[in-house]
Amino acid sequence: MALDDRQLDPRRFNSESWGGPHAGRGPRTGRRGDEDIREDLSEALMHDDYLDASGVEVRVENGDVILSGEVDEVDDKLRAEILAQRTRGVGQVRNGLSVRSRDADGLGPTLGMDVSQA
Repeated sequence: MALDDRQLDPRRFNSESWGGPHAGRGPRTGRRGDEDIREDLSEALMHDDYLDASGVEVRVENGDVILSGEVDEVDDKLRAEILAQRTRGVGQVRNGLSVRSRDADGLGPTLGMDVSQA
């Protein structure tokens, strides 16, 4: 039976229905390479409107992500980790990011919260 002779279910080819019961299941050898993961995560960090990732370094070893460097806010550290976790093919995320120095009063650069007593 040729492909043209079969009745095809149009729902299987509708772009809105790509979330079916087998979504995310690839071939056995379909593990993503470290460089592909690093590239995708770097793109996600670069294009995030709320994160200045210019001080972030991304390493990937056997599918696990290691984030290092500095960010401006505690929220930025968490945002980078979430982006890493959402990247296809990532196993574990080790977040070694640090938050840049606070001023002498212990105030964050934009949060205006006193974190020296925390």
